[in-house]
Amino acid sequence: MREKEAVTSQLLGVLLFLSAAVDIAVRPFTAGSRAGAQVLIPAAAIDTALTVLLCIPLVRTVGSGGFSVLKSGVNAGSRVFLAAAAVLFTVGAAGAYLRMGEFVRYVSDGPIPQIVMIVVPALCVLYALRCGKAGLMRTFGIVNTVFLCSFALLLISNVQSMRFSHLSFEAFDPERILSASGAGFTLAPELVLFCFFASKNDTKAPKNLMRTLMLLSLFYMGVTFFTELVIGAKAQTQMQTVHTLSRLGSISVFRRMDALHSAVWVLAELCKISALCCGTAHALDALFGAEHSHRAQGASVVLLLLAAAFLSALPVRIVDPLLTLGTGAMIVYAVCACKIMEALHGKKEA
Repeated sequence: MREKEAVTSQLLGVLLFLSAAVDIAVRPFTAGSRAGAQVLIPAAAIDTALTVLLCIPLVRTVGSGGFSVLKSGVNAGSRVFLAAAAVLFTVGAAGAYLRMGEFVRYVSDGPIPQIVMIVVPALCVLYALRCGKAGLMRTFGIVNTVFLCSFALLLISNVQSMRFSHLSFEAFDPERILSASGAGFTLAPELVLFCFFASKNDTKAPKNLMRTLMLLSLFYMGVTFFTELVIGAKAQTQMQTVHTLSRLGSISVFRRMDALHSAVWVLAELCKISALCCGTAHALDALFGAEHSHRAQGASVVLLLLAAAFLSALPVRIVDPLLTLGTGAMIVYAVCACKIMEALHGKKEA
């Protein structure tokens, strides 16, 4: 990626927030019950603290300039990083692509042809890439506002159904909280994407990243508490909990506003997929040179479809752990590579 194309960390915080928050609205289609809010809220606090601790050394590599070298493709270590980043971003986009397709079929009244679910999102992503990263970031700001308005409307429309008696209370069980924390801990590829797009001259990047992670944690806790206030213990067995809320809520004469909410969430998923594919395109651009940059966008969409076809053959439960392992490995590699480059640079100066 060319440094002149870098965007502010504040806009990247919006990208990270929306990309992670939409996963709260559109959950993976996996069976099984969840714990209640009494367990999930402290578990989320633990997971957030672990994520912050892991991201502190990563985001510091941006300010030190080491990450700029890693994404430049000037040496073998940086080329390995770019290739791994392209794979990670593509798999992350493919996971969101499949989840979005399942969600659209889930909320649709009638069957949708498979070819439509394949071609239309791919064309939307390609168009978003053609608009450029600056245009994509502006879109993120608009969609993020609409997304938050959707949740505000969801809250208002379900106020009358809230009952404190719906909350489940049980004896404090630290072991169960730790178990839920371990089961729910994930590292999203967007954490690496944040640093990949950040400028080395942006001194606010660490602060904006940490603030975004805190806001995401509060958002998740609020949604978890809110859903149990409305649905009660049934929230633990719903496959798409937030969508259930959208079907229950009502404002005055307006009913069945779930179609409006679903459209907003699908748009947010498309933004997330586009951002990850944009990361893939920039990684390919740096890896193969500027003379092939015009092909990188199309190649990223083709890779998206191939990765989606591969992931569709795997169990759904494997995708998130796979992305967590991949993101964790990328964080460790980036931090270690930057430390090694700093040490070598120090020896040369000496």
